[in-house]
Amino acid sequence: LEQTFLNYLTSHRIRIAQKLLQANKSVKVVASEVGFSNSSGFIRKFKEVTGISPGKWENDRAIK
Repeated sequence: LEQTFLNYLTSHRIRIAQKLLQANKSVKVVASEVGFSNSSGFIRKFKEVTGISPGKWENDRAIK
């Protein structure tokens, strides 16, 4: 399946965000660092790409 550049870029930004979240950075800081202008847009896109919210992703990682 062919991926558009925008989809690739978004997926790449989310992968970077996941690494930053592992470093215990806040969602707001991570959103800014990966290029989102606000955290609500970042949360929406993170959930769209991963299937879960950044907060749930952080909690799930902490349990493992």
